[in-house]
Formats: sequence, C-alpha cells, structure tokens
Amino acid sequence: MIIGTRDQDTACLRAAALQDLPCRLVGMIASKRKTLQIIKNLEAEGTSLENILPRFHGPIGLDLGRHKSPPAVALSIMAEIQALRFGGTGLPMDVANRREDLLAGRRITAKIQG
Repeated sequence: MIIGTRDQDTACLRAAALQDLPCRLVGMIASKRKTLQIIKNLEAEGTSLENILPRFHGPIGLDLGRHKSPPAVALSIMAEIQALRFGGTGLPMDVANRREDLLAGRRITAKIQG
C-alpha cells in the first residue's frame, strides 16, 4: 500500500494502522519532515503504530539524490519495492572493485561523473 497526501492528514495511515491489512509494505510519499509530523500526530491522537511500523517505509523510495522530478520519484519508489520484494539491497551492482566494503557491511555509493 502506498499512501500519498498533500497535507498532514493522518486518516490514510491511521486506517492502515488500525486494520490488519495483508500488505507487506506500507509506504508514504512525503518528505522526511512531513512523514515524521504525521507519525507524531498519530501518536498524539493515541493511535498505536506497533503493527504497521515493521513494514512502514516513509518516505518511500531509494535515495536518488536531489533531483525530485515525478519520474525520478516514481523510479525510486519502484526500485525500493522491487528490492524489498525480491531481497535486493538497493546498493549499486558494481561491486567488482568493492568486495571488501561489501563484506564489511559498509554502504557503497557510486559517484557519477557528469
């Protein structure tokens, strides 16, 4: 389930938290600040988020940098869903020269030359 809202309305996330929905992922399309504010609002209202937090991803999507166009946001969301669905890491697949970093569990970031 993917939730998107234009304001800090908590209705969608509250409904997901109160119902035992058979979804493996609950994602929120929002900024980090807005996501945290919605969670704080829900907690202030007394809504328990225990059953939803293990599968909650907010904001949903992989970090693709500062470019936040609608196509980039959609790509980052689908990439995270695919990684979660099929056990991916979300890391670059170019690990030929980074084996030690990968084995040590360090986050690998690719630098793209422009």
